Amino acid sequence: MEAIRATLIFSSLLLTVLAQKPVVSIEPRSVTVVKQDDTVSFRCQVTSGAQPVQLEWKRSNNQPLADNVKVGPDGSVLTIVSAHTGNQGQYRCVATNAQGKGANIVRHLPSSCLQRCV
Repeated sequence: MEAIRATLIFSSLLLTVLAQKPVVSIEPRSVTVVKQDDTVSFRCQVTSGAQPVQLEWKRSNNQPLADNVKVGPDGSVLTIVSAHTGNQGQYRCVATNAQGKGANIVRHLPSSCLQRCV
């Protein structure tokens, strides 16, 4: 009887997790200095929610990503190659599954050193 009860509880918890919108995190959590011409990457990871999940990177102002901003084949990694002032601002990783869109995590690429930081 206890085994059946434990199985039912586990199944209920599993269904709860599988029926959720995705939750994402981004690594690194913050960037303190990005110099002009540096290359910087961010990884978006789905920490919970139903699969499959589609990942997409966007600028917070919905402008298109610059030509020097590349997204990996599975959508999880955003890389800014040869950073310049046009890259400063916020980037969002949006995770979408059948239950909806996950939390948008915003990261800021600081402008303090994108001009001529030595």
